[in-house]
Amino acid sequence: MPNSKDNRVGSGRLRLRAFQVLLFVLLLVIWHVLTSPTLLPPIYFSEPNQAAFFFGEPLKVFERLWRWFVSGEIYEHLWVTLVETLLAFLIGTVFGVIVGLWLALAPTASVILDPYIKAINAMPRVILAPIFFVWFGLGIGSKVALGVTLVFFIVFFNVYQGVREVSPVVLANARMLGARDLRSSEQSSASIWARQKASATSFIRRKASSI
Repeated sequence: MPNSKDNRVGSGRLRLRAFQVLLFVLLLVIWHVLTSPTLLPPIYFSEPNQAAFFFGEPLKVFERLWRWFVSGEIYEHLWVTLVETLLAFLIGTVFGVIVGLWLALAPTASVILDPYIKAINAMPRVILAPIFFVWFGLGIGSKVALGVTLVFFIVFFNVYQGVREVSPVVLANARMLGARDLRSSEQSSASIWARQKASATSFIRRKASSI
């Protein structure tokens, strides 16, 4: 029985991957047909080459990518992008965890800053790009700053919600055993701190797995 169930699961995954590959191939074919100046008449553009100009032709795009990888020209740009991404992720994660824990454990500060945080989070990130370009220039700093704004609020809200959702029963049991909150002595607060951290971590993992 377990083997037959595993076989069904494996065949289902293979079938799913096959459909995904077929969909990808179909999209490439549609892209090629709609942008080729010879396969379709210019029904949506006045000239036959305008579709290829705006959307590119898949064969030429793949050919250019192949030349970039073979010549090694693209690796320098990929390295810069990787550094910018890692820096933005690390800085945004650290600040998101710190601020999320602070506001989750400080109800007064959370109530005061709540409308401002929601207003900043509702702001489109694209409009911040020109501001960061003026502040940090066109180098790596402006890209990292923009990436930090993307990472910070995701981590912040997940940590904040995770800490706030610690079961009151668990906290009550911990206090009955002698633990206190973080404003008490360091030794007596270790139990509650561990439970709040575990709750925040599990909440972030659930959110990440659902994305």
